[in-house]
Amino acid sequence: MTSKNDECCCEDSVCLCSKEGVFDLISKKWTLCIINHLGSNEEGYRFNELKRSLDGISPKSLSKRLKELEEQDLVERRVKDTKPPEVRYILTNRGGELSKRIKPLLEWF
Repeated sequence: MTSKNDECCCEDSVCLCSKEGVFDLISKKWTLCIINHLGSNEEGYRFNELKRSLDGISPKSLSKRLKELEEQDLVERRVKDTKPPEVRYILTNRGGELSKRIKPLLEWF
């Protein structure tokens, strides 16, 4: 990956160097499915609701992907101050934009 001071390594008109982290993340198994599901519900999902809607994902994989998506500012973890605490995962504005842009790709498949 290049730094701001380095010249871009891309020869085409769109430089992707600064976006390598996001591309690496969305290419991982389950990531696009998670973003697509979260994009279908503005209120977000609780962990187990999301797990049930993604048939076949393990809790460990789901937890790992959600943490990675949080680190990239695509998903927000919201905790309600109730007893017991209610945790919901929702898309951030960036995540919502990504969700809108991947829908045509997912429909194409």
